[in-house]
Amino acid sequence: AARGKVSRRLLSTLLASPYFAGGNRSTGREEFGESMASQMIAHGKKMHLTAADLLATALELTATAIVTSVSTFVMRYSHRTGRTLAGGLYLTGGGSHNRLLRQRLSELLGGLPVATVRDLGFDPDLVEAAAFAVMGASTLWSRPLPTRFDGTNQDVRPVLGMICQPPVNRLHQGRR
Repeated sequence: AARGKVSRRLLSTLLASPYFAGGNRSTGREEFGESMASQMIAHGKKMHLTAADLLATALELTATAIVTSVSTFVMRYSHRTGRTLAGGLYLTGGGSHNRLLRQRLSELLGGLPVATVRDLGFDPDLVEAAAFAVMGASTLWSRPLPTRFDGTNQDVRPVLGMICQPPVNRLHQGRR
């Protein structure tokens, strides 16, 4: 990605996806997996982009999507101090290992420091798994968790998810 140039035309096409118009939400390979990679490669071939250009564009798409989602939280401004309220942005997961992504995020966030949660004493590769364990325990024990962190102070506490048991095999009923 560092050797390539961002294709603004391809980036605009990708950002026109309905996903980006929907606000903050989670996604995964179903939206941004092999199918999207194939579409990017096909568009890139038509535009005569190099592999490095495609990677640079994918990185820019990722950085832009992250900044769009987090900027309202991390860039809140304190009139008292004249600075943003956030001291930095801390990444978890695979993207936290990408030095170029961290650099680009910082640039897009006006120089805000971008680091990984390792700097806070946490393994960046385990945070998501730990969060799912906490949410699973909350569901299992029917203990609601706060789910809004947008600064509105609205206390939304649903129990997340549900427990789904597999169907009972009638041949094994009554056996222990």
